[in-house]
Amino acid sequence: METTALFDYYKTYIYYLKLLLSINDKIVFVIGFSVSILLMYICQTIKMEEFKKYKKIIFLFAVTDIFYNTAQVLNQHAYEQANRYAFFIIHGPALYFNKNIMLISVLSEIEFAMVELANNLVAFFYRYLLIVNHCLTTYQFLFLILLNILWNSILCIFMFTEAKRISNAEIVTNKQLLLPEFFIGTNQESLNYFVLINPNSIFSYLGLLVLGCTTTIIFIGISITFVKIQKKLKENMNMTSEKTKKLQNQLTLVMVVHVITPLLLMGLPVTFILASLALNIDTNSYGYGHILFMIMVWPNVVNPLCSIFLIGPCYKKFCLIFHIRSSKQTPTTKLTQTKMG
Repeated sequence: METTALFDYYKTYIYYLKLLLSINDKIVFVIGFSVSILLMYICQTIKMEEFKKYKKIIFLFAVTDIFYNTAQVLNQHAYEQANRYAFFIIHGPALYFNKNIMLISVLSEIEFAMVELANNLVAFFYRYLLIVNHCLTTYQFLFLILLNILWNSILCIFMFTEAKRISNAEIVTNKQLLLPEFFIGTNQESLNYFVLINPNSIFSYLGLLVLGCTTTIIFIGISITFVKIQKKLKENMNMTSEKTKKLQNQLTLVMVVHVITPLLLMGLPVTFILASLALNIDTNSYGYGHILFMIMVWPNVVNPLCSIFLIGPCYKKFCLIFHIRSSKQTPTTKLTQTKMG
C-alpha cells in the first residue's frame, strides 16, 4: 500500500473503530482478569458455613471468565459479513501464531463464551440440588463441567471443518465485497481471517442448529429450575434463619444477573449477526461486526463485579480488604431499605 493510501487509511472511520476495538479488549482483559482473581481470593477466605457449599459455583464462573478473557485478548477478533459469508478477523497477538493455532485460538474463544453461558444452567441445577439437600459429589460436579465443555465443542468442530474445507477462490471472491480497510491493522499490518459460516455448506447449518439447540436448552432448563428453586425456598421459609434467607435472596439476584448479562451483551449481538447473515444486510461501511464484538466481551467484567457487590459475604470481605467502611449490608440491601423508608 502506498504512503498516500496509508495516510488516507489513518483518517478512516474503520481505522478508529479498530483502534477502539484494541483499547476496549485490553481494558476488559485487565479489569475482568483482576476482578476474577480478586473474587476467587475473596471466596477462598470466607469461612461462613452457609456460603461454603456455593464456592464451587463461584469458582466455576471465575475460572471460565479467566479463560474466556485470555482468549479474547489474544484474538481481539471482529466479525464482518459479505454475501452471507462470515469473516472472523484477528487483531490481537494470535495474529502471529501458526495458522492452525490461530484458528484453534479463535474457536477457543467461542467455546469459552458458550461454556460460560451454559454454566448458568449448571449453577441453577447445582443450587436446586443443594436446596433439596442433595449435594453433588466432586466427581458428579466435574462430570457436569466436562459434559458442558464437550457439548459446546460440537459447534467448534463444525466451524473448524468449515474453515478448513472452504476454497480460497470462494474466500477471495467474497472478501472483495468488503472494504479493504477491514483487513488492515492499526500498525499497517495485514490481518488474518477465517470464514467460519458459509451459506453453501451443510457444516455451517449444522453448527447453527447446535447453537440454537444449546441456547434453547439453557434457557428452558434455567426457567424450570428457577421456578423449582423459588417454590422450594418458599416451602422452607419457616425453617430457615434470617441469615440464610438473606444469602439465598442475594444468590438468586446474582444468578439472575448472570443470565441477563450475557442475554443482553451477547444474545442481542449474536441475534443481529445471525439476522444480518440470513437477510444479507449490507453493513460494509459501518463495521457493525466490530462494534458488536466490543460489546460481547463485557460479561467478563460485569459478572465477577456483580458477584462481589451483590453477595453479602463477598461484599463484606471486599470492604475489609480495601479498608472501606461497611454497615454489614450489600448495596442492594441498602437500596431496598431506602425504598421501603
